[in-house]
Amino acid sequence: DFKIKNSRPLFTSFLSHKDSLFFAADDGHKGSELWISNGSKNGTKLAADIQRGQEGSSPSDLLNQGNKLYMSADDGIHGRELWSYNIKSGQHFHAYCEEKN
Repeated sequence: DFKIKNSRPLFTSFLSHKDSLFFAADDGHKGSELWISNGSKNGTKLAADIQRGQEGSSPSDLLNQGNKLYMSADDGIHGRELWSYNIKSGQHFHAYCEEKN
């Protein structure tokens, strides 16, 4: 369940891919992180916890290219940078450290 926290927007940065919706949301525990949903309660889950803890990485500017999702996010160490999320494997990377296919 998602909770409203300090009057901040609950859901932001939406992107659809096939039968899934990616979005940034704050569940009240992990801060704003990347989530995926197929439209059902059981099919909605955290996709990537980039910044551990309650601050969250605040992913934004989601873009889909093939089976990769690119976004701007802050890991709490390096500041806001380009990240990629592999839709098939569920792994996330700094874009400059991205796996080679």
